[in-house]
Amino acid sequence: MAEALEERDTRSRHTLTVSLLLVRILALVTNAAVARLIGKADYGAAGATLAFGSLVAVPLSAIQWAVTRQVSTAPRDHYMLRRLSAAVYAGAATMLLGGVAAAGLADHALHLHGVWPSTLLGLFLAAVLVEGIPIGVLIGEGRFRYVSVCVLVGATLKIAISVIWGALHPNVIGPLAGAGISEFITALALTVPIASRLFRRQGEQHISFSEVWLSMAGTTGLLAIMSIDTIAARHWLTGPASGLYAVASALGSGVFFVSSSAIAARYADVSRGAAQGQSRAFWVGLTEVAGLAVITCGVLVLAAPLAIRIVFGAQYGGARSALIVLSFSYALLGVLSYLVNHLLAHRTRAILLPWIGTAVLTALVFLRHGDTVAIASDALLASATIFLAILLVSVRLERRPRIHLHLVVPEEELLR
Repeated sequence: MAEALEERDTRSRHTLTVSLLLVRILALVTNAAVARLIGKADYGAAGATLAFGSLVAVPLSAIQWAVTRQVSTAPRDHYMLRRLSAAVYAGAATMLLGGVAAAGLADHALHLHGVWPSTLLGLFLAAVLVEGIPIGVLIGEGRFRYVSVCVLVGATLKIAISVIWGALHPNVIGPLAGAGISEFITALALTVPIASRLFRRQGEQHISFSEVWLSMAGTTGLLAIMSIDTIAARHWLTGPASGLYAVASALGSGVFFVSSSAIAARYADVSRGAAQGQSRAFWVGLTEVAGLAVITCGVLVLAAPLAIRIVFGAQYGGARSALIVLSFSYALLGVLSYLVNHLLAHRTRAILLPWIGTAVLTALVFLRHGDTVAIASDALLASATIFLAILLVSVRLERRPRIHLHLVVPEEELLR
């Protein structure tokens, strides 16, 4: 009986991992279809808007990891979501209203027209913020299949709305409507199973705000490492060269997304292992994430010219060398994402170490930025440096599970 339950749990975990991979693939298909439907000018405006939204969404979605850790390590129903829910819904309302109010600024900065583009961006960000709580709770309780269905339905709605609108009205609204409306429906579907628990007053303790901030800080530091090199390439290189770097970064980031797709299914067990002084879950998760990173990196390195030609066209063939270097960098960042969340599972301030990586990368690109390969090498060196540092901390935590390092935040401080 126990073996059957374990096998079913393993299958449901893999279902979530595969679902998140499919979501990434559908996102690429959506972008390719919309780009052909609405034309370069409108797609450029929509792409810039959604790129900004994606950057902001990363720290917002970090709420998920903090909630997952606390839910997975607490007895069922021994936690309260009331305070966090109130803060999250207030923040979501502010983002939605801010999207409406920022229409003029968005039009000036990104050449958007009307109130709808910025409003839909605000809806997208509000939905990302709201869904962090239900995803965290559902994954913390092991309800992987329900989460899988929700995210796949959301991705399908996104491509349907974007393509249908783009075919009928080839303008900037289509992809923004697809992103905003589909994310809102996904957040609603994820919230339904836990709606009665959001504002209840029963439970032994509130979800800790301190862990939420810790998670957001660590995730934002990781995002900065992933972004600085592309910004530097745009600043230091010529227009065509920066375009080649952007192509290499876009393709290389696929290694990160593939490897990090396995984290959600493993994180609840990693959190429980950290709380109970057991390390097996950590090593199983690390093996899975690293395995995906190595395989994806190897495939992309071997097929770099073909991948560039299929996705972007032969005119971007000069991105090959930078893509090979960045594939290794993004492989390290994929595993690093797992390690950063592992540090959160141990409630340690070492989760802030990625910010040292941003300083290292900033210094490197300032000193060496002659061509695309030089900047890509800077990114690889910075990623490798911070990867080794955090890996050492994670291994030390797992080898000394009962000894709290001086970096660990005391429980009483986290509950303030």
